[in-house]
Amino acid sequence: MMKEKLQLSKWINGQLSEDEAKNIPDLALFKKIKDYSADLQTPSYNKEKVKQRINSAKKNKSNLSIYIKVAASIALILGIGSSLFFMGNSSINTKNSLSNIILPDQSNVHIQGKASLSYNSYFWFLNRVVELRGKAFFEVEKGKKFTVNTQHGKIEVLGTKFSVESDSTNFKVMCFEGEVAVYFDNQKKVLQPNKSVEIDLVNKKINQKNFNYNQPIWINDEVKFNAIALQDLISLISEQFSIEVDYSTLQNPSAFTGTLVFNNLQESLSVIASTYSIDIKQINKNNYIFVDNEMQ
Repeated sequence: MMKEKLQLSKWINGQLSEDEAKNIPDLALFKKIKDYSADLQTPSYNKEKVKQRINSAKKNKSNLSIYIKVAASIALILGIGSSLFFMGNSSINTKNSLSNIILPDQSNVHIQGKASLSYNSYFWFLNRVVELRGKAFFEVEKGKKFTVNTQHGKIEVLGTKFSVESDSTNFKVMCFEGEVAVYFDNQKKVLQPNKSVEIDLVNKKINQKNFNYNQPIWINDEVKFNAIALQDLISLISEQFSIEVDYSTLQNPSAFTGTLVFNNLQESLSVIASTYSIDIKQINKNNYIFVDNEMQ
């Protein structure tokens, strides 16, 4: 057996003649295999192309590494940004008393009781935005756009004084200084000083009015009025003290100019009565009427 294998090896390598190889078993089969193998061609080997492929693979690997680093950096920045966003959120919720808030740009906000205000202190100088529910008066420092978002609309200013009231049934904005843009229900209203817009959310009505006082009556104890219609003044007093005042005895009353103390109902009514030379009479706990002196 070993002898036959040795002879086959020699024949394949051309070391045996045909006569010497004729005794190899299955020689005819091995001849066919040898002839077939001779016709086979090995693939051509292009060194330059192989080199290019290797370099391309290295480059792709390098690019992938860069992409991974960039993605990691972006993820880190987003992570830090998100953390700062949530850490910088400030929320103020008032109870029944008036609160005064100084924002990062020194803008001043007076918040009425049971109102809430929120903003982000870390991103404030990039985006001056507050979220408001309830009633507040803003004294905004000049600078970039200042935005107040409410559940019913938004207000945009640059530097001004204005008040916002936003609750379940009412959305009201008053401009005391500068210019105010009010956005609501795909509409825009621009307010100049001593102009207001009020949206009745129940009846879907929009009312624009003029007013003649320098700040909301709920901010300070004393409010100065300049030629305000008596009807409007009585409405303010009624709202402030939750009362009703009948002034029908006054025929064509002139406008009121003066100062009222809005933490004292009796004093405010006395000033009005003195101004118009009439008397005030209390009907019951929450109802008053102005009467002529002769009717007493």
